[in-house]
Amino acid sequence: MDCIYLNIEFGGGNLNIHEDLIGWNEFLIEMQKRFPSIDPKWHEILVQPPFERKEVVLFNRQKSRT
Repeated sequence: MDCIYLNIEFGGGNLNIHEDLIGWNEFLIEMQKRFPSIDPKWHEILVQPPFERKEVVLFNRQKSRT
């Protein structure tokens, strides 16, 4: 099975969510609004080629402060 997961790290904790969860699409819309520096094509980049593991940093708070 091919599934996209997001690992969100914050304040010493983390949250893992995946595309099969209810509200996934709404979450992505809100994420893009709140973090406009995230490449809007990130999803397209991750899904090709299918079934290949890829890890991408969508947003890095440390880098955004510089």
